[in-house]
Amino acid sequence: MKLLTQKTNYLKIGTIFLFLLFLEITSFVGYLNPEVNVLVFSLILFFTLILSWQKLEYGIYIILAELFIGSKGYLFFLPVGEKMISLRIALFVIMMLVWGLKLIIVWFKKHSWPDNFFEIRKSKFFKYYLILALCLIWGVVWGLIRKNSLSNLFFDFNGWLYFILVIPFFDIIKTEQHIQNIFKILSASLLIVCFKTVFLFWVFTHNLVCWMQPLYRWMSDNYIGEISLMSYDFYRVFIQSQIFVLVGFFVFLVVSLRFLFKQNNGWFKNKNLAYVLTVLSSLTLLISFSRSFWVGLLAGIILLLILSKKAWPQIKISLVKIVLVLILIAVSSAVLALGLANLPKPSGEVVSLTSLVEKRLTQNEVAGMSRLNLIQPLLKAIAKHPVIGSGFGQTVTYQSLDPRNLKDNSEGWYTTFAFEWGYFDIWLKIGLVGLMVYLFLIWQIIKSGWQNRSILNISLILGLVAVLVTSFFSPYLNHPLGIGYLILCSVIFEK
Repeated sequence: MKLLTQKTNYLKIGTIFLFLLFLEITSFVGYLNPEVNVLVFSLILFFTLILSWQKLEYGIYIILAELFIGSKGYLFFLPVGEKMISLRIALFVIMMLVWGLKLIIVWFKKHSWPDNFFEIRKSKFFKYYLILALCLIWGVVWGLIRKNSLSNLFFDFNGWLYFILVIPFFDIIKTEQHIQNIFKILSASLLIVCFKTVFLFWVFTHNLVCWMQPLYRWMSDNYIGEISLMSYDFYRVFIQSQIFVLVGFFVFLVVSLRFLFKQNNGWFKNKNLAYVLTVLSSLTLLISFSRSFWVGLLAGIILLLILSKKAWPQIKISLVKIVLVLILIAVSSAVLALGLANLPKPSGEVVSLTSLVEKRLTQNEVAGMSRLNLIQPLLKAIAKHPVIGSGFGQTVTYQSLDPRNLKDNSEGWYTTFAFEWGYFDIWLKIGLVGLMVYLFLIWQIIKSGWQNRSILNISLILGLVAVLVTSFFSPYLNHPLGIGYLILCSVIFEK
């Protein structure tokens, strides 16, 4: 597929980038001025409604753009009492509402459903999605029967509702042009997340005090990400949407490899943009200092090295060349990170990146110790109903070392229904049966992409494997970020 051309699509990516950059800046302004936040929230919903009514694919594009950059979905939100309605939930409701109303109108006009209605029923994945849906419904019913807190049950389950979007996705995403547009949005979104990470890193490592407090509060209060001091003046910038940077690294790494070794890239023509996105993605993952991302990154790289020569003849690049390119990318990222931290030198002490990475890999800090403390209580809870699960809203009490929890309980005891260990979380809620059904669906998606080993499919599979490994330590597969990527892969691999 010739997904992107050299000039026109580059300009379109630039336009999308500028628009998303405007939204990021407006989100920060909206944090400082709540009236702006509500106004922009309302305008986005209004234009999404109008554009989706004109063409349903516009709604899909807006939903994906928000997913790629929006972390937990609160870039903009509507305050309702003590609660907040996130932009992600509002866009989801509008998409489903417009899609449903259009179907009803067609029915009343023609007394029959449109030809492309419920296309997923024709998909090879349909039965697996259906069985997973039954497992999720069981998790809700069983949680109600066991009298789990209704509030906990709702907020535990609501992320899984994102799977409903698989129905309009299969109905709407049909053509090469649709996939072109999705990858333009992905490219622009990666640039946004990378530049945001680098900008925040630079502000905090250079102690720009006038910006630090409002930016930190914006990131925290809008659930965008976390900024924490690592050592000296070196800060860690973690953003949940960086999971798509992890995916994007493999997408543009494969493209860059083919450009470097004079091979045709049928689906991406902009060589310079591919190089920039590959290095920026690597730099962003380094600055995130997320061990979960690093493990996922390592898993994807190992898979690429193992399979590149025999299983993927389309790549046709020797193992040695790939390793050399990876070393070059790693060195470039390290040099850029050190340059950002030390030039101009913010303090008398130069930051050593090697020591910080070693410290991150070996030291059990508060978050890491809390996560380890969770394992035993979580496994005990799973053991009560290992096959059928305990239902959504099931809580576990464990000892957390988070300073915020220690304020309320000097010993750190903390009860929650949300857990960092992604697969254990799923196992606890819908049982071993539900977890196996989910993993089998993912396996079918990977197998489908593998059957047609195009360059695009290869890169998306690498990204999916990285997400799967990352999800062991962080809850992505039961979150819209991971669910959205699974839906996108299943649609692209089939279409």
